Amino acid sequence: FYREGFLRSIDRDKLKRDNFKVVIDFCNSPAGQILPPILNDLGCEVIGLNAYIDEQRGPRKAEEKPQNLIQLAKIVASLDAQAGFWLDPNVEEVALIDETGRLYEGAELLVLMGNLLLKAGAKGAFAVPVSAPSTIELTAHQKGCSVRRTKSSDRAMIEATFSPEVIMAGSMDGKFAFPQFQAAFDGMFTIAKTLELLAAVDTSFSRIMAEIPSRSFLQTRLPCVLEMKGGIMRKMSEDSLDKDASFIDGIKVHFGEDWALVLPDQNRPLVHIIAEARELKTATRLLDEYRHKVENWKKELA
Repeated sequence: FYREGFLRSIDRDKLKRDNFKVVIDFCNSPAGQILPPILNDLGCEVIGLNAYIDEQRGPRKAEEKPQNLIQLAKIVASLDAQAGFWLDPNVEEVALIDETGRLYEGAELLVLMGNLLLKAGAKGAFAVPVSAPSTIELTAHQKGCSVRRTKSSDRAMIEATFSPEVIMAGSMDGKFAFPQFQAAFDGMFTIAKTLELLAAVDTSFSRIMAEIPSRSFLQTRLPCVLEMKGGIMRKMSEDSLDKDASFIDGIKVHFGEDWALVLPDQNRPLVHIIAEARELKTATRLLDEYRHKVENWKKELA
């Protein structure tokens, strides 16, 4: 049932024409048994790493992600593959290696996926968290598409896909949902959809990324105990009274096209601080300014 729905949601003809060679690190998840036969039927040659199932090994592989990505990049380059993918043990999160060995994950992967869809002619709305780069809006609006900002939680992004206008929901940690298939994060489908889009635009990942407008996107995080998060956000709210601010998730302060966001982590004792600007100097100044503010508020609340 899953396989049939999967294949109905992929343009098989486009994908079969290109005969892609891809390297995939399955992190010992069940995806190593499911995805290769599907991609083979779509005309792709799959070189699988860590493809056997091992429930104990999978979580450890996730912890080894940085080293695994370095190894994956070397293998992609040595085999002259079109792409490499790292798939987390829960089969939701994806990281991408392009044909040059460059890594895309997090915010950069989200921007790349949005632009792949736009370049392929997709029409509709993108659901992304409030912390996502503004580049997504800039490119989407040029193509007559829209962007819906959501809270950073997985639930909020999945709920956004219930709208018929939404064609993709993407997180800041490599999780994507394509509602024409299902309203859920699915790393296996994300890999196949990414390859289908690449075939549709008839270019390479590196060239697509080179065409995307450049903006400086910086982020950091500070330790913050759970009991102090409410006080930090109260201080941030007071500080933002005379500014152009939004309150979708955390507090985001806009300075024209530039912005800074203070966002408490949902699960961990952390506060995230994110800044984006046209110039690196401005983004650095905003990040430093709000980091100092949060540090001072922590001292006051203590």
